[in-house]
Amino acid sequence: MTVTLVDPSYVGTYVSPNPGTSLDKLIQTEVTDQMELNTATNERTTLVAIWAKKAALQAVYERTDDLPGYHAYVVGARGAWGIGKTHEEARQDLEEVLVDWARLKLDIGQHDIPAFGGLDLIPDR
Repeated sequence: MTVTLVDPSYVGTYVSPNPGTSLDKLIQTEVTDQMELNTATNERTTLVAIWAKKAALQAVYERTDDLPGYHAYVVGARGAWGIGKTHEEARQDLEEVLVDWARLKLDIGQHDIPAFGGLDLIPDR
């Protein structure tokens, strides 16, 4: 499966390394949902949000010492981390942080953003 996604500022392509996998189905669902939203709101599909979802699926979770719950981070996304009382809350927080982290990196011209699951936000690498 190949899906071309457009963000208000960035264009990228997702090519599934293993068509038919559960991750592939997750991304297809996300793209379909975003495209339906696109039609209703006249907004474009958010490539960075899909990248963040794929990145968060590879999160590392650790118990927090000073707060009840977990913090989550992704190797390669230095400085981006999420917290929550459960793994799921920490993952959701991490996804939101990763969107902002990647947008900031792109906006200031830093291209040290890792690719995750076949989705690279820096197309000319």
